[in-house]
Formats: sequence, structure tokens, C-alpha cells
Amino acid sequence: MRFWLDKGVDGFRVDAIPQLCEDVRFLDEPLTGNPNPEDYGYTHKIYTKSQPRTYEIVKKWREVIDEYSERVMMMEANGNITHTMKYYVYGAHFPFNFGFLDETNQDSKATDFKRLIDRWMVNMPVLRGTANWVLYESDIHIIIGLMFDKKSEIYFNYKILGFSTNPKTWLSVNKNYVTLNLAAQKKQNNSYYALYKAVSALRKWPAVKRPTTKLTTKLLGDDVLALTT
Repeated sequence: MRFWLDKGVDGFRVDAIPQLCEDVRFLDEPLTGNPNPEDYGYTHKIYTKSQPRTYEIVKKWREVIDEYSERVMMMEANGNITHTMKYYVYGAHFPFNFGFLDETNQDSKATDFKRLIDRWMVNMPVLRGTANWVLYESDIHIIIGLMFDKKSEIYFNYKILGFSTNPKTWLSVNKNYVTLNLAAQKKQNNSYYALYKAVSALRKWPAVKRPTTKLTTKLLGDDVLALTT
């Protein structure tokens, strides 16, 4: 870690952190009843996931991170809420919140999102780390909404990739890039770009900017959820 920190990196995204350590006794895990032994869900992962040693290692990593100024350590920690919140306690600036991905679908309403947001905020340790909401995830791109101390931020690494001067890129470019692009969306009143700008502008409203000590959620019908911080 120090090698890369000395190089000037801003921090680390640790992938699949719950699987870092296994029980040293190498015990057999109990069966789930899944009939396919090749399936990951064939056993309950009580000995190969979220082990105490994993959290202790995260704690030591944070000690190294703190030797440097303004660095961040984020964890891809998909698991139950109790195990996930422990990463905050042991030093992660934030573990990824996959609630939106795991527990919502095309039929979900604003009430479903409110429930997930409130659950995260209620369980999140006071004065530790940053709340976040992962909206999309794959091997090459991820969106994370960060909300903390009167600030909000969107990180979407898929959209910051691919600007190359080479005649051919490793990842192919969709043929519709000529018409489906930011320049075109800026000219359209009903584009995602226009919608994003309009929603972002709501943050300037006095009702949203008023001083609060916590994240507050408010339902405005089945399809609209408002948040203030």
C-alpha cells in the first residue's frame, strides 16, 4: 500500500473484501438446500465470508492510509447490514451500499427506496464514514452516489473511460455514438442530461439547503422521493 501511496494514488477500492479470509479450521459449511453443488449458493458462507480476521486487516490498512493526508479506502462489501456496517467501525471510509441493486427492481416504488435509505442511515455508525448508494455495478463500470456533510457527489467511472487517440480501442465503441452523445443531449429538453441538471438544481432550494443534522427522506407520492441533508 505504501508503494502506491508514495506514488500519489488517492486511495484504494478493495474488491470482494468479505472473502478475504477463511476460518483457520477449514470447517465444512452447512448446506442451503440448493441442489446444484456447483452453485455459489450451495452452502451458507459462515466460514469463508466476513470473518473476524478480515476486519482486523482492514483496521491495519486504515492505519497505513492515515499516515498520508486526504486518502480514501472503499470496500466492495456485499453482505448483510450488520457485517457491512462493521467495515465503517474498522476503518473503511465507506463500504459499498448495494441495497438498491439487490433489493429493488423495475416494479419498485419510492417507498422501497425510502426503506433502504432509512435502513442504511439508521445502522450507519454516528460520525463514521460516508453514506453511499451504488446504482450500477459490473467489472468495468460503477456509479456511486456519495452523500456527506452537506455535499453530494456522483462517481461513474464508465463515463470517464475511453478517450483515446488510437485508431482502434480495446473496447469497441457503439455505432450510435454519432447521435447518442452528450453534445446531442445538450440540445434536447427531455434528455437525461437535461433531467440531471434540473434535479441537481433542486439542491439550491432553501427547503433542501436548510441546516439539518441528519439525512431526511420524504415521500411525495408513489414515484417521487425527496432527500435533504
